[in-house]
Amino acid sequence: MLPLGISFYTFETISYVMDVYRGRLRAERNFLDYALFIMFFPHLIAGPIVRPKYFLSQVPRAKRFDWNRLELGARLFLLGLVKKALIADQMPAIVDPVFASPSDFSTEAVWIAVFCYATQIYCDFSGYSDMALGTAHAFGFKLPQNFNLPYAACNITEFWRRWHISLSTWLRDYLYIPLGGNRHGTAATYRNLILTMLLGGLWHGAGWSFVFWGLYHGSLLAVHRVFASRSRPIEGPFKPVRIAFTFLCVCIGWVLFRAESMTDAWLILRRMFTLSEGQTFETAEVAIALAAWTAVILGHLVSSYIDMRSALRWLPAPVIATGMAVVFLLVQVLMPHRGGAFIYFQF
Repeated sequence: MLPLGISFYTFETISYVMDVYRGRLRAERNFLDYALFIMFFPHLIAGPIVRPKYFLSQVPRAKRFDWNRLELGARLFLLGLVKKALIADQMPAIVDPVFASPSDFSTEAVWIAVFCYATQIYCDFSGYSDMALGTAHAFGFKLPQNFNLPYAACNITEFWRRWHISLSTWLRDYLYIPLGGNRHGTAATYRNLILTMLLGGLWHGAGWSFVFWGLYHGSLLAVHRVFASRSRPIEGPFKPVRIAFTFLCVCIGWVLFRAESMTDAWLILRRMFTLSEGQTFETAEVAIALAAWTAVILGHLVSSYIDMRSALRWLPAPVIATGMAVVFLLVQVLMPHRGGAFIYFQF
């Protein structure tokens, strides 16, 4: 048994010690300010991982009540609640049976479960991050963005610039660069990429599935770096194909991440790519999966082409407040009776 959030505040204390040692940050002389940095509760359990300079510089600033900031915080919190309660918590009914007994399900069912897990982990984790950012805004603090439409990435390198941004940048600054980064030749660069992601996989858990997940992503990053250095990026009509291929590669990685064991992971991957018979899902379950996928895709498209914050400024405050209240009530009515814990609580 370990304290909740131990890995996240361990990362923060490591970055504090390293930044002070490197001379990038003055040591904090006020113990209460330092304690607030370590124990600020909105992001304590599952991130984002906050850098000391980013947070401690905000502590001395006077905090005054601000309706606009409170409204922004409430909107972010509500967005995270919708992601978690309306989408992520619907997915275990489809995901858990397949990953518990993959040999019982058909190829079609396995693909549906894998896509549903990709939806679940994104909405669950980014939902927590949205709620953390929203709560922090209500207290007058700004936390760093942790997700930026990751499933719209055109390649695996871009994916890691969009997914769990605070972790990927931490691994870059405190593992990849100290290992040598790209400063000692091509072979050393690829070694450092793979080793960094391997350690990132071990951070999630001391199991072979996490080891192979980290090794898999490190290898993908190295392969992409090889091809990116030798060819020009393909844009235009091929961009959707690149996005789909990147998403497929990420989903294969999610199989390694979610499977109970490496034996189950290989079985799931084999059933994904070889036609297999077995149980299928009912129409209602497929409809839930399609609704969840549609919501995530529309969310990515809307956020890519519309600045929602600017659009909402044109609406009167009573309209915004009524809309938020309606969405909150819908969440209470439509959410599953037994919501699951956040996935990243176990890390």
